[in-house]
Amino acid sequence: MLEEIKIKALILAGGYGTRLRPLSCTRPKLLFPVAGKTMLEWILNIFYREDFDEVILAVNHLADILKKRVGNKIDNININYSLEPEPLGTGGPIKKAEDRLKDVDNFLIANGDILTTLNFKRMLESHTKKEAIATVALHEVSDPSRYGVVELDKEIRIKKFVEKPKEKLTSKWINAGIYLMRADVLKYIPSNRKVSLEKEIFPILSEKEKLYGFKLDGPWYDVGNFDTFRKANYDIIKRGPKQKPLLYKNANIEDRAKLKPPIIIRENVKIGNFSIIGPNSVICQNSQIGNKTVIKDSIIFENVTIGESALIEGTIIGGNVEIGDSVKIGRNCIISDYVNIRDNIKISKGVIVHPYKELENDVKNSGHVL
Repeated sequence: MLEEIKIKALILAGGYGTRLRPLSCTRPKLLFPVAGKTMLEWILNIFYREDFDEVILAVNHLADILKKRVGNKIDNININYSLEPEPLGTGGPIKKAEDRLKDVDNFLIANGDILTTLNFKRMLESHTKKEAIATVALHEVSDPSRYGVVELDKEIRIKKFVEKPKEKLTSKWINAGIYLMRADVLKYIPSNRKVSLEKEIFPILSEKEKLYGFKLDGPWYDVGNFDTFRKANYDIIKRGPKQKPLLYKNANIEDRAKLKPPIIIRENVKIGNFSIIGPNSVICQNSQIGNKTVIKDSIIFENVTIGESALIEGTIIGGNVEIGDSVKIGRNCIISDYVNIRDNIKISKGVIVHPYKELENDVKNSGHVL
């Protein structure tokens, strides 16, 4: 069936990532690493297995950084960009990309902060069989109050769509942030303004009995804040090998270093003698760890340099950070991109260091370091 239907995809990535600040001040959400792969790579995994002609990135915040890093092709997928002068919600970017979408029978929409698995062929078969104008991927949660909740009939037709309900609903199925749509949905979306699919478009389609759900099975993460970002990383790390570290190409581990699984060491990482790395940690590409350094329960982004005898526990460290010798960083800290921490600095738990900051003194109190 897929071979008979032309498919494109649009990834919604135009938001500012406010709940991920200050890390999102210097990198778009699509470039946040989860277990060493960017969010964009995780999302594109859905498309790698399918015959998608084109993936369009609807972008606004830090679009130039994304274009420079990603380019116009990943593997066999053509990557194009639709630039929003300002964020247009969940519906506006679809209308703005109309000229690129209207020549296909169906297109897939994915929020740029959703991490999940999807059997696309099954979703397409359901969407086509039911003659839906739009099919919404659904995920079941124990507490739906923070999400868009759907009420379904026995045909999995969406009867009602309630965004962040205050009243108690019987349904625990929520909008999972992935949509399959027929091209004629474009006529329902107004032009040149911010549009909410959930509040403006889906109620119309529901009334026409052309809005259906598709139930996902497997893990689902809304990686829009640091709690879920940590959880997604740790869950994927824990699904790796339990008895040995997961090492990628050209990882250079000195003989006397100790790796405690579960742990992921990405490409071109160097770890010095007598260092102890893990458990529950990921060291991203091109990072270097000195001798006698201890890292556990932490997420280390790409191109990070950490000196000797450092202690890092329960921390997120952004990209291109330089950390000196004998630095101690407490739990639940966030060190943003391009930070420089001098030797012998101690940072208390719960400290958030903003980008490009140079720390020359201890940080004794939790909170933001601007």
